[in-house]
Amino acid sequence: GEQYSTTQIAIWSNKEEKRTRELYAGKDIKFDPGESSLNSFIKSTDWSTAQGARKFFDDKGNFWLLAVGSYPLKSKSSSATRKAKGMAQTSAQAQMAYILYAEAESKRLAQSKMQEIASGTIDGGTENQSVTAFSETLSQNVKKKNIQGMSQKLGKKYTHPISGQLMYVSVYGLSSTGVRKSRLIEGSQARAAQ
Repeated sequence: GEQYSTTQIAIWSNKEEKRTRELYAGKDIKFDPGESSLNSFIKSTDWSTAQGARKFFDDKGNFWLLAVGSYPLKSKSSSATRKAKGMAQTSAQAQMAYILYAEAESKRLAQSKMQEIASGTIDGGTENQSVTAFSETLSQNVKKKNIQGMSQKLGKKYTHPISGQLMYVSVYGLSSTGVRKSRLIEGSQARAAQ
């Protein structure tokens, strides 16, 4: 009908953690080259249903973190496009921040309460029943962090294949090489300012 469900699978390991920390520390670490360039990978991927993050090793051995954000286009007006573009970019940038800096906390809560309901008897009596609800939350928090070397690699309109909704998708990338270059530029500017 009008509803559908989606599933996201997240995989993380100590090796991934180490690799990501090394990337953002700007360390010059060599990785085995992948099969294609970043541009080829981005152009050949259907981003219409993508969300979250991807890792990618390009043909030069650069390690890339890619973050994806999307937002529906409510109309074909330029203001709606600007809004969707801004929201998609912000979402992708937030994904990148979460990958690098989030202090994630998972909570599972059990809540019980008593409620009084009609018993359905002839005398119109009531009975008490205990109702239990479970809720699970994942909260992530990033405060006052500056991300160097991140840039938009794709900004494009797509039609979602399930809902038919027109939306704007933004993909941001951060590479080990980009981080090193950004740090060099920042250091150079600091020395010039001194």
